[in-house]
Amino acid sequence: MTKPIDIKRFAHLLSAQGTLDEIERTLRLTGDRRTARKIAAVRRTLSRAIAGEEEGLYRSLSEYR
Repeated sequence: MTKPIDIKRFAHLLSAQGTLDEIERTLRLTGDRRTARKIAAVRRTLSRAIAGEEEGLYRSLSEYR
């Protein structure tokens, strides 16, 4: 059996991803492309973490069927 998914953690990850999207967009609009690229790298790392959580969530749900 896989470990249980922490729904609160998953929600916080999704919220953080949205916040990083907004920050990156604002930085690009103001012309600070260097910092925007750094934020984009963090966002990509976060996206990989979210994908891992989603995979675990789907595995957990399939075990309940």
